[in-house]
Amino acid sequence: DLIIATENAATAAQLATTSIPIVFMGGGDPVGSGLVKSFARPGGNITGIADLELELVSKRMEIFRDLIPGLKRVLFVYDAANAVALSRLGVHRDAAHRLGLRLVERPVRTEDEVRSVISTAKKSEVDGIFSTRLLSLNIPGSILEIAPKQKMPTMFDDAFYVERGALASYAPSLYGLGRQAARLVDRSLKGARPADLPVEQPTKFELVVNLKAAKAL
Repeated sequence: DLIIATENAATAAQLATTSIPIVFMGGGDPVGSGLVKSFARPGGNITGIADLELELVSKRMEIFRDLIPGLKRVLFVYDAANAVALSRLGVHRDAAHRLGLRLVERPVRTEDEVRSVISTAKKSEVDGIFSTRLLSLNIPGSILEIAPKQKMPTMFDDAFYVERGALASYAPSLYGLGRQAARLVDRSLKGARPADLPVEQPTKFELVVNLKAAKAL
């Protein structure tokens, strides 16, 4: 037997079993979340692929700046009641500061607030919208729905949104992550202990731009 899971599901699986091997895929901070003891020596019955979620925030923001001439003020909408969102706020602030950008923070608590903030965003106040990865309050979905109508540039963490009208995304290749995870699964099924299989990081990254959205801007 073997369990393959996302980071959150792997956390639940880890609580349920200490013997069945677990391979997670897409963990943003597996050490910080307690999934593994370290990248080199995971320990326990779990290993997997970390997707560098937090480490890539700065690079994603840098690419956004390079794509949009004159980008100075970046709207960032986040769930004020979500502990994970609050814990990651500093990463976005630091990235903006290093790049000479102003992070226009808008904490929200309801979906109506989300839609209101995005709908009333003016080009005289912000130059683009940087989407959170977290799905709480449907923030990415609302950005995807509303921002293109306002001809507001957007940057996401997944090509899924670009394929549906967003301007751009930058993230690890999901196909590449899947191939890496498959290798770990194969080794585990052949008897390797997850504790002895180092957590891997992405090796392929994708910048995706929607040319139709770019022309509309």
